[in-house]
Amino acid sequence: MIASLIYDSISSIVNSDKKQSVVIVGGGATGVSLGGVLSDFINESKKSDSISVTIIEALPTILSGWDEHLVKKVEELLREKGIRIRIITSSPVDRVENADGDGSDICLSDGKSQIYSSLTIWTAGIKGYDIPINPEVEKTRDGKIIVNEFCQIDRYPNVFSIGDIAAVRDENGNLLSIIEEKDASESEKKIKEVNDGLYVLIKNGFLQIFKKLKKDHKGSFI
Repeated sequence: MIASLIYDSISSIVNSDKKQSVVIVGGGATGVSLGGVLSDFINESKKSDSISVTIIEALPTILSGWDEHLVKKVEELLREKGIRIRIITSSPVDRVENADGDGSDICLSDGKSQIYSSLTIWTAGIKGYDIPINPEVEKTRDGKIIVNEFCQIDRYPNVFSIGDIAAVRDENGNLLSIIEEKDASESEKKIKEVNDGLYVLIKNGFLQIFKKLKKDHKGSFI
């Protein structure tokens, strides 16, 4: 339903004779992926000179928490799209003004910056559910639980944390979100190994391990 609405709105913009501006609020995985897809769609329409795409991120970088090399590579790929795409970081959105059928003004928190938007797509604010754990466990600034290479919480080895709620340290101590890339570079292999490790753990004997743990204490997924 949402994808259909976005497609219809973009199609309307592409078919317009006026200059248009698409603003994506949120530079996480969803916002960046959407920006790339829209870039391809606009390029295919031959309207790249009249349509701009802006990604606004409140934090200092897009894809916060991801490997620095991977972030730079994504930025390079976006620039190579060949359309007028720009990334604004460290700029939380404060409010939206003058919203009507033709567009709106996106006002940033610095009190000065204002961006006209023909179409605004909100992809910010997605994060894992905050589960209170006592005694407390180590978490990232945005609330992700830090796990080991098997997605176990160090203080609770019988508890496994996966998905948006988890993060892992690489060999340099940097915190990374748990993702999986088919063609992982050297800097991304740690992330892939975590997912492969969990896959092996689940598919090749996890049930037996879980049953063994359950004899003495309960095991949990979060």
